[in-house]
Amino acid sequence: MDVKMRASPKTVEGLLKSALVLSRTVDFVLETHVVESAVDLPLSSSKVQLLRLLGRRGGQMPSQVARFLGVTKSAVTQIIDSMVREKLVSRRTAKGDRREISLQLTKKGRELYLAVSRAQRHCIRNMLREVPTRDADRWIDTLNEISNGLAQAEQAFKHFCAQCAAHHDGRCVLVDGDADCQFFGKSKRKTKKTVKRKKTGTAKRSSPARSASR
Repeated sequence: MDVKMRASPKTVEGLLKSALVLSRTVDFVLETHVVESAVDLPLSSSKVQLLRLLGRRGGQMPSQVARFLGVTKSAVTQIIDSMVREKLVSRRTAKGDRREISLQLTKKGRELYLAVSRAQRHCIRNMLREVPTRDADRWIDTLNEISNGLAQAEQAFKHFCAQCAAHHDGRCVLVDGDADCQFFGKSKRKTKKTVKRKKTGTAKRSSPARSASR
């Protein structure tokens, strides 16, 4: 039987230090140094995140961007205005509602997004050259477990979203999060229930042909 024990002060301090060092290293290497080497103009972390969000998820409303970046509407307006002046982002009338504005990447913005993505992947490939595949897979699992653990420890899911800039296919790196997704409109908990119903054959909408084939 697996008995959970209280972590020692040494373990707590060690993990805290390692997590902070990792955070600072990732920010400096991947979000600052690599970005600077890939583009000709200075880009803040918020601008890089917005490029990634629009590049992977498509058009977004300013209110969605503000929630994603965790900033106020006035702050996100300043970021958007700056990126519009730099011809990285354009404002368009949202489909279905002329009162709403949708933010889209311009051609220059998409080229910049792709350049940053290529540079970041190149950096990761260089890091992995001497690392066995099994170790890389273990790192991925460990980093996801740490992300999950930190978010769960402070119940941060309701205020924090990482998925849209993390995976093209919409999977959430915070695999056990139960907050409503502000971009897909479904909670991860509901999504799990839907998948379970489909697997067990109890989905409400099932065609006769599908039922007969089971």
